[in-house]
Amino acid sequence: MNSTVSSRVELIACCKEIVAEKGIEAVSIREVAKRSHISVGAVYNYFPTKGQLLAATIGNIWSEIFHFSEESCDFDDFVACLEALFQSVAIGKKHYPHFFTSHGLVLAFDDKIMGQKMMDHYWQHIKESLRQTLVKDQKIRPNLFNEELTVEKYVDYIFELFLYGITHEEKAAGIVQLVKNSLY
Repeated sequence: MNSTVSSRVELIACCKEIVAEKGIEAVSIREVAKRSHISVGAVYNYFPTKGQLLAATIGNIWSEIFHFSEESCDFDDFVACLEALFQSVAIGKKHYPHFFTSHGLVLAFDDKIMGQKMMDHYWQHIKESLRQTLVKDQKIRPNLFNEELTVEKYVDYIFELFLYGITHEEKAAGIVQLVKNSLY
């Protein structure tokens, strides 16, 4: 049995265990309190709503999967960056099965506005890393980008394909090949 939990960090760790074992849908204030050996009221002291608990848990899992740091986003090759993102997702899916297909639904029901703001934060971070990498990639065909197809639009398109790929079990290889064909 776990020892008594006494911090937000420990409660989030408990939630991550639940997500890994049973999925994000299994996270509840009561289950977290039970596993943490504290009262339901004590959980509410750290997280006033279930939505806040879920948002903190999902955010922490996203950070773990994508290793949000300056070093993790430093690529000079756009395809290598995209492949690394897909690889991070593959590893994350092994540890947190069904997380990528269910967490959005959970947040939509609990606190749609908070959930959307949180996801936008993570999406923007990933998209900015892709944009910076695209600008640094020296292998890209000259004059590829113009007023009709800007770097930002290209990243938006590729990011939408990336999201589709991770939520629909699409093979990364096809998306990566499409990117290679369009850039080089």
